[in-house]
Formats: sequence, C-alpha cells, structure tokens
Amino acid sequence: PSSAASDASTGARKRPQVEAYLPPHARQRRREEAQWKRIKAEWHRKLAEEDAAPKAPAPGPPNVRALAKKLEPMLETHGTCRFNPLQKDPGVDIDADGVHAECVSDASVWMAAAAVPPSE
Repeated sequence: PSSAASDASTGARKRPQVEAYLPPHARQRRREEAQWKRIKAEWHRKLAEEDAAPKAPAPGPPNVRALAKKLEPMLETHGTCRFNPLQKDPGVDIDADGVHAECVSDASVWMAAAAVPPSE
C-alpha cells in the first residue's frame, strides 16, 4: 500500500511548519526592516518616475527692463509713505505733502557731529 493511503487510513497528519524562536526585539527589527524596504522601494519608484518625466526649463534671472516696466507705476506714484515733520532734524525742510525733504544747513556741521567720538 502507498504511504499516502496508509496516512489517510490511520488519521496521521503532517506536522505544521514550525519557525525558529525569535525574541520580541528581533521580530520588531524584522518588521521595521521590511517596512523600511517598502518605503525605500517607493522612493526609488518616485525618483525613477521623476527622472523619466520631461523637465521644464529653469527660469532665468529676472529681466531688469521687465522689472522696471512692472514696478514703474508703483515707484512713480505717491503712496502712504512720507516724512514725519515731528521727527525731522533742525536744518531740514519738508514740503507740505511730506514727500520731499531738503537739507538747508551746512553739511559740514552734520559730518563733524558724526565724526566726534563719544565722550567718556
């Protein structure tokens, strides 16, 4: 008689596959390594897709003339910025709209004051 027929007739079953014992920290390490392999494979897949995709040309430096044309309306119109007449120094005249200031005193006085070292 065949061995399979005798096993079936006697009711003997095959032993289930038993894995070697791994401590909990080793099992955790294997799970983490498997997860890291999946993450790394996903990264490599994304990088391969990005490398295969056509790249758009990088924009060059801004054109000075185009910037001047774009910014000219903002620079030539008077906005909310102005000189504060309460903070002006003596010898400086500010016009009525507060946009223009003019130094009416001798500039050498200002230069001499800036060059004097502080006293101890």
